[in-house]
Amino acid sequence: MRLLRYAESMLHEERETLADIQRIKAGALSTLSLSLSPSVNARVGIDVLREFSERNPLTRLKVVVAPSREIVHGVAEGRWELGFGPFHHNMPSQFDLHPCFSENRRLMIARDHPLRDDLARDAAVTLRLLPLVTSALDDSARRSNGERLRDAFGSVWEVSHMELRLALVADGKGVTYVSDLFTPIPERLVAVEGLPYSSIERQVGVYRLKHQPPSQAAMRFLAICHERWPRRRDSTSTASP
Repeated sequence: MRLLRYAESMLHEERETLADIQRIKAGALSTLSLSLSPSVNARVGIDVLREFSERNPLTRLKVVVAPSREIVHGVAEGRWELGFGPFHHNMPSQFDLHPCFSENRRLMIARDHPLRDDLARDAAVTLRLLPLVTSALDDSARRSNGERLRDAFGSVWEVSHMELRLALVADGKGVTYVSDLFTPIPERLVAVEGLPYSSIERQVGVYRLKHQPPSQAAMRFLAICHERWPRRRDSTSTASP
């Protein structure tokens, strides 16, 4: 009887162990901790997360949408394991970067803004009368002549909510940068042309702390990104507004 109880106990442990292994394979014991920028979420967020959840139906999700600068700080501080957004020109050296695609941000103003004609005549002077409405302005972002980007505008309004930024600018309250990842661009907005900073090209991708081993969920999410956007040798990053 003692031998029988021992054998039954071992068989139970084996069944539990095999079940745990199956749950690990299915991702049940892992959590995807991911933060997406609004532009990335608008373009690929639903598709990528749908594919991830179909492949890993039992993996827990911890996904937020946040301004790109906040994502960089959050990944560096360990609040999120993965960040998916534009690369800033001063990305922390401890990050492992996987560039995926490029993003172009155009400076835009309301089509019926009273200063739009003045912009056509002298954009540089007129912009100094207008606020830049942005999610967060990188203090170290520079134009080619060495001046800070914020110095080109009358002031800076930091508004994290993308729809609110667009609504404020459409209502004539200032100017903003709009990513080409957003489609369609609001009809009430038009581009401000003719300035070195009228558009900003940026590399967009996934990043994580390189000195920490990735979780199973992170490795599986990165595998999907590697399939969709094979790693390129050039991972040059640019400044963000």
